Amino acid sequence: MDLPTKKVDTSVTLDDFALIDEISGLTPYLEGFMRTQDIPETVKDRIRARMFTYQSEKPKTVALNEMREVIFGGGR
Repeated sequence: MDLPTKKVDTSVTLDDFALIDEISGLTPYLEGFMRTQDIPETVKDRIRARMFTYQSEKPKTVALNEMREVIFGGGR
């Protein structure tokens, strides 16, 4: 069959990693942990330095839905 192949952009950005952290629950967990635990600010700063934050012009909810569709498919 001569079906055209669909090109998929496989480049990964830091915003993609931030969205993956959101979907997996890592970011909300770390934010809750830092809010509830009595730890020094220097430790909180080291945790924040390793967290990826979403910083794009596209709204976060739209980007999260697109990421979920790529990961899980559109047949939900």
